[in-house]
Amino acid sequence: MKLTAEQMKAILYDEGIDELGIDFVEKSDWVAEHKMQTCEVIFKYNDKYFAFGAYREGDDWSGYETNFFEDKAIEVTKEAYTAYRWVQVTAKENPPEPVSCSPEDIPSQMPTKV
Repeated sequence: MKLTAEQMKAILYDEGIDELGIDFVEKSDWVAEHKMQTCEVIFKYNDKYFAFGAYREGDDWSGYETNFFEDKAIEVTKEAYTAYRWVQVTAKENPPEPVSCSPEDIPSQMPTKV
C-alpha cells in the first residue's frame, strides 16, 4: 500500500486519520540505534492490517526530524508464538554445597611446607 510522507506522519502520530478511513492499531516504543531512533507502526485499512517503519534523528531539546524507511506499508497479520530464554538457576532449585572455613573443619593431614 503506497502512502505519502504526510499520510505516514498522520498515522504515526494518530492525528487526522479518520478522513482517510484508517484505524491506528499500535506503535512500538522508539528504540535507540546509534544516532537515530526507530519504531514500527501498525494500522488497519479496509479490514486489513498494515505496518511501516519510521526513524527519527535529533533530541528532546531541538526536536526530531521524522522519516520513513519506505513509501509503502506492507500487509501484516498477528500470530502467536512461543519464545524461550535462558535464565539463571535459583538456589532453591539447586542449593550450593556448604562451605566452612572454621579451623576444626580443616583436615588434620594437611601437607606442610618443606
